[in-house]
Amino acid sequence: CQELGAPSVAPPLLAGGLALAGSLDTFVYAFDLENGHLAWRPREGQRLAHAPLPWRGLALFVPLSGRRVSAIDAASGRPVGAIPAGAGESFAGGAALSGDTLIAVVERPPDAVLLRAFTLSENEEGATGSPQPRSDASASSPRSAARKRSSSMR
Repeated sequence: CQELGAPSVAPPLLAGGLALAGSLDTFVYAFDLENGHLAWRPREGQRLAHAPLPWRGLALFVPLSGRRVSAIDAASGRPVGAIPAGAGESFAGGAALSGDTLIAVVERPPDAVLLRAFTLSENEEGATGSPQPRSDASASSPRSAARKRSSSMR
C-alpha cells in the first residue's frame, strides 16, 4: 500500500501491469499491480481530477482546470506531448476518446462552456492534438443563454 501526496478523485487507468492515477498534488502516480510499489511519479504541473485516458500506449491526463492535456508514456512515465486547449480556452471538465478524437469540456471566458473535439496525432516530439473547427453545435452555459434571452426582450 502506497500513499499519494494528495487525493486522487478519479479511477486509475490499468495499463501494462501498472495502475496510473493523477492527483490533486499535480503528480502522476504509477503503482505496480503485482507488488503495489511505486513504479514512477512524474510531476505533471496541473491538478488532475479526471480518469486518465488510454491512447496508443500513452495515458492522457486531463487537468481539473488548465490549458493542456498531457500525454505520458504509460510504461515509463516519460512526458511525450500535450494537447493544447483552443485559443482563449481552458479544459474545464472530463473527457472521452473515440479513436483519434478527444472530446473534452472547455470553457471560454467570460461564461461559455463548450464540448470541443480535438484530433490527436503523433509526431517526432510525441503526441499532439488540435481543436477541430467550431460548429454551431457548441453549447454555451445556461447563464449566457439567460443573458441572451433577457437582452432580446428589451
